[in-house]
Amino acid sequence: MKREAVGLNSYLDRLFSAELSRRNFLIATGGLSAASILAACNNNTSSTGHGYTTMNIAVADLGTQTPDPMYAYSHSAMYAPIALTCGEQLVRRAYNGSHAPALATSWTISPDNLTWTFTLRSGVTMHDGSPFTARDLQTAIQRVQNKGNTGDFVLSENLVAVITKINIIDDLHIAITTSTPFFTLLDSLPMPVATDYYNRVGEAQFRKQPIAAGPFKFTSQVLNQSMTFTKFDAFWDPTRTPNFTTLNLLLLPEESSRVAGLQSGSVDATNGLSTVAIRELQGSSGVQLLSVPGAEAIHMIFAALNPNDPTPAKLNSPVHDVRVRQAMLYALDRAGMAKSILGGTATPVATFDGLPQTLGQDPANVPYAYNPAMAKQLLQAAGFASGFNFTLVSKSSDQGLPEVQDLCQAMVSNWKDVGINATYQPMEAGLQATLQDSWTFDGGFLFSLEGLKVFDPTYDGNQYFARASGNVTADDPKLFALTTALSSTFDDAARAVIARQYDDYLYATQPGLGLFSRDTKFAIGPHVKSWTLQDGNGGAGPFWGLRAN
Repeated sequence: MKREAVGLNSYLDRLFSAELSRRNFLIATGGLSAASILAACNNNTSSTGHGYTTMNIAVADLGTQTPDPMYAYSHSAMYAPIALTCGEQLVRRAYNGSHAPALATSWTISPDNLTWTFTLRSGVTMHDGSPFTARDLQTAIQRVQNKGNTGDFVLSENLVAVITKINIIDDLHIAITTSTPFFTLLDSLPMPVATDYYNRVGEAQFRKQPIAAGPFKFTSQVLNQSMTFTKFDAFWDPTRTPNFTTLNLLLLPEESSRVAGLQSGSVDATNGLSTVAIRELQGSSGVQLLSVPGAEAIHMIFAALNPNDPTPAKLNSPVHDVRVRQAMLYALDRAGMAKSILGGTATPVATFDGLPQTLGQDPANVPYAYNPAMAKQLLQAAGFASGFNFTLVSKSSDQGLPEVQDLCQAMVSNWKDVGINATYQPMEAGLQATLQDSWTFDGGFLFSLEGLKVFDPTYDGNQYFARASGNVTADDPKLFALTTALSSTFDDAARAVIARQYDDYLYATQPGLGLFSRDTKFAIGPHVKSWTLQDGNGGAGPFWGLRAN
């Protein structure tokens, strides 16, 4: 993509026309690889209750392709559709993003902020009919702490590092002690699992057939095609109990297949729609578009700033100079990209955690404006007037950012305009994750993160700037100190002050580039009566608020 095309209205028209022609060709030639999946998942009707007993939800990927709630965490895009379908948390996020009691009815924190004591909900039944007790939470935590599982649960490094004691007081009371205060424990705890069943079948079998306490019970799956869940009639919360029987998650990586399925009625709902798909569906009979503002944060992190694998190339990387990182932001025509590539659904942000709803946002920190001259000036001052090599990597398909390849191409083009020898390399999700975990190259990773996870900056801070995390992306003592302060402070007023300092420091140093706040579009078909969506959540779920006609 040429940089001068960015921001032109004609770009989107050409993209829409080309993609629509490609989709018509696929349909006409039978090229929709999902045809057999859609045919096998037609909606069933019933003469009793509600008309539609089956909901078919199209998703762009199924993550690690296990229904196990713990492993859904290892692929964040699948957290809502899989983990929150099969599993239930101690403390969940309500529709407005606030914490709400779930399997725990209340909790207290010791004066030193190290011990959390939970009162658990009585009368809760697990999917196998066993009563929910404190042992089921202990088993889930111990799975995470098991060295063989470390890395599969996205928060395992933090939990392994901080949880020092689990004390079962009785069946409905449990105390968890951490080595240091850990504010995000409520969001970090894994979902309880059925202990006796787990001990009987073992780890490997449990991953294939998990037993938890969510609103749906896992039924079956076809690898690389679908997962099927059945309504759990004994689910404890009637306000979140579905009014349909079967939930099918259909793996349709091609957006054209998801769009065609909605138009034909074989797909009932989907999310993560591109601007092209939105424009096409706006004229489709029986299809409604829904929106969640600020549901995705689009970021880029620098591999060279990770302290692991300190190779000479990484230690000498130009991006260690803050002026270079600032220049890379000034070089990006983000307003143009937001308009043409992202179709007006995105807004440039000022910092790595810069969503409007994030605690501590400083209104004085405005997004770096597009200024190629300033970018060149900063590169010259840093000693890189002749440029340097830089590789941008992303997943080849990102459910939270369907235009990921167009966006990355535009960024690379902008960087070339100011003298940076930038290249772009899209990768299959598994390869991208392996490369990111190895930290063996000097470049950048672009990704999207659910906005729900950055309502509070502590989550991102613990993930990317805390030294205990295997994902640490910037070994900066001050940034680490601010992250630690956020994690160890529980007073609301004091946290707001620290969060503002944290935001100001992110703005000044740009250890990771916050690029956009993205609104996510969902689409529902005529078989769906309503879908109450969750603030800040761009994932295809949770399905608590989905109601069939």
